[in-house]
Amino acid sequence: MGFMEFFTPVPTATADEAHHLLADGGREGYNLIDVRQPKEYADQHLPGAILIPLGELKDRLADIDPAKPTIVYCRSGVRSRSAAILLLAAGRTEVVSMAGGINAWEGEVASGPPEAGMIHFAPAVTVAELVVLARGLEEGTRRFYEAMAARNSDEPAALFAELVADEVRHKEGLEGVFHGLGGRAEDLAVIAESLGPAAAGGIMEGGMVVDEAIAWAADRTAVEVLEVAMALEVNAFDLYLKMARRVEEGAGREVFRRLALAEEEHLRRLAARLEQGL
Repeated sequence: MGFMEFFTPVPTATADEAHHLLADGGREGYNLIDVRQPKEYADQHLPGAILIPLGELKDRLADIDPAKPTIVYCRSGVRSRSAAILLLAAGRTEVVSMAGGINAWEGEVASGPPEAGMIHFAPAVTVAELVVLARGLEEGTRRFYEAMAARNSDEPAALFAELVADEVRHKEGLEGVFHGLGGRAEDLAVIAESLGPAAAGGIMEGGMVVDEAIAWAADRTAVEVLEVAMALEVNAFDLYLKMARRVEEGAGREVFRRLALAEEEHLRRLAARLEQGL
């Protein structure tokens, strides 16, 4: 099993394809879910869409009919991809993210973050390697948040600074787990080198290349940056749950479970900050 298998592929449909799906199947035949924030929904939304903000999705699965296929959308397609990952992880099988979001539906030209997930990892997966990989992903995310905290004063710098501190604690905790497994500092360095850029802090938890994401964010709004940060946290939540299921040892499973819960809390904080900024 390769590390690439830990990243969930997301089925997508263009706005035109979503139009046809809803026209052919009838809106009553689909769950059409808007995963933006309440203010965005109030400003405008697709007819018949149910509002379930991304930060609430995990706790509101019962609101989505499991017998129907689901189309999820947001503003630009970033949050809806994350929503699709959560739904697929929860066992839903017919899920589509609308590429470009409501922007594309209205005929606007949408733009987004660098392509994520196109990373090839070494094939071997041991508990120690998973811990080292997670440590590297935490470091990559820390680098991104640190860069966002240093941006202009209109950005949510304080929140990003808090997230930087959290990522540092996660990284240190993973190092402790590695040493608890009997690994030495020199072993950690060897494993990290064998796993490539993901373990060296060059990749973020969502699969994005850190330097590309920082460059992309240079001329983006606070809302766009917050959307990408939420996508990172959802992907991290999904990834750590998968790692927990993969690890048989109790201690290793528990550390990944705790990391998943921490990323879920990050998602809630980012969602709250996004609502304040709209």
